[in-house]
Amino acid sequence: MKLGLSVLLTIFTATYRHVTASFRPELIFHFITPGVDERLQILDIAMEAKIDHLFARVICRSPGNKLTIRIGPKDGTTDLIDDKMSLHNDSAGAVSCLNPLLDNPVTCTETNFCTLHSNCVASLLAPCPRQSISAPWKSMQYVDVTVSQSGGDLVVSRCFAFCETHAEMDEDESQRISATVVGLVVGGSIVAASLLVLSFIVWSFKKHRNVPQN
Repeated sequence: MKLGLSVLLTIFTATYRHVTASFRPELIFHFITPGVDERLQILDIAMEAKIDHLFARVICRSPGNKLTIRIGPKDGTTDLIDDKMSLHNDSAGAVSCLNPLLDNPVTCTETNFCTLHSNCVASLLAPCPRQSISAPWKSMQYVDVTVSQSGGDLVVSRCFAFCETHAEMDEDESQRISATVVGLVVGGSIVAASLLVLSFIVWSFKKHRNVPQN
């Protein structure tokens, strides 16, 4: 009997979690690239279940709350990060992914995001230069999106993408710096060795001159 109750409790808990998750408000990030083949221009990413649950709890707790989500377009990963770690206007390689034609890129099925069954879509741009024939969003190494809640409305206040091309430039620059450092070290070693040999020759010459003649 105890085993039966335990199984029933487990089933009830799992069912409750599934039903609760299906009722929970959801936010999807919709990336588009105008002027590109339609088959390549669209990418939809939904937050992972645990991230989505935490996002809804924090955002809906109080008006004015905001969170920053880091998105990995290539593998569809999402994570919540500290605002201090996110890309900003002055971040090297940061490119805005907000659509200048939209006051707020978020549209929802309900007037209040925090109500049950509310589904919202944040329409963003894939701003990075496309590499060869690959999809435009594959050039985005990661994207930081800052979302806040005001009166039940979701607002995207900031969106920046870090482009793959800039990452490659940073890597090339790092390699150039490393090569320069190695060159300086090798050059310095050669100069030091030359000075040591020269000092030895001068010392030997002076010693030879100071030897008394018989």
